[in-house]
Amino acid sequence: MIELLDAPENVVAIQASGTLDAADYDRIIAAVEARLASHPRIGVVAEMDAFRGLTMEALWKDLQYNARRIGDWDRFPRCALVTDEGWLKAMAAFWDPLIPGVEMKVFKPGETAAAIAWAAGA
Repeated sequence: MIELLDAPENVVAIQASGTLDAADYDRIIAAVEARLASHPRIGVVAEMDAFRGLTMEALWKDLQYNARRIGDWDRFPRCALVTDEGWLKAMAAFWDPLIPGVEMKVFKPGETAAAIAWAAGA
C-alpha cells in the first residue's frame, strides 16, 4: 500500500507498507510525473519501514519506468530512504555510487521530516 506524504512541491514523499502492487506503482509514477512537470529537479523520499516487497507486475513497472528515465537521473538529485531494514539499507548503499548525479541517504524510522527536508534541499 502507498500513502503520499505531505512534502514541498519539489519532493515526492511516500510511505510504503506491505507488498506493493501495480496500482500502487501507478500512483507513485503519477506523483513523480506531476512534480517533474513543474520542477526541473525533485527529491524523492520513501518511508519503507513496513515494506515487504513488490508483486512481479509492480517490479516490471518499476524496471520499465527506470529504463525510460535512465537519461534523466540528474532530475532526481536526492533520494532518501527511511527504514531500519538491513536489506533496504544495503540496496541503497549499493546503488548510491553507481547512479551519477544522484545522492542517496538512509534515515532511521521517525526521521521522515528530516528526510523530506534533506531531499527538498536538492
